[in-house]
Amino acid sequence: MMAVELYAAHRGASTISAGTLWMSETTSDLKGFVDVAAIGELSPDEGRIVEADGTWLALFLADGTPHAIANACPHMAGPLGSGRCLDGIVTCPIHEWRFDVRTGQAPTNSYTRVATYETRVVDGRVFVRMADPGEGAANL
Repeated sequence: MMAVELYAAHRGASTISAGTLWMSETTSDLKGFVDVAAIGELSPDEGRIVEADGTWLALFLADGTPHAIANACPHMAGPLGSGRCLDGIVTCPIHEWRFDVRTGQAPTNSYTRVATYETRVVDGRVFVRMADPGEGAANL
């Protein structure tokens, strides 16, 4: 077992994958996280638009793991959560700009990206980290 897996097992987590911590513990360790959806509501080929603390996010299931990114496409604010997702790449429904939902990076332009947000799954619910003021939860 790797050190990360040992730490995860110690903390009560069952799996760690790409920024998402799957936990069997209670929501008491979720300070700064917002409950946004049930994991069973997500499918690998389409997104879901959710609101967390006044911020619109696009929620996706890629490689069996939930990922949250900013919902607005940087081109013309198209709703990324309404786009199709194939192999972890979402296509904006407005002008077909594409982004990797795991990293926020555009696969064809290293200067273009959308914010990503840490996710956790607890008791079948997806939680997204929305930082306390000044903490900066979004990763750009």
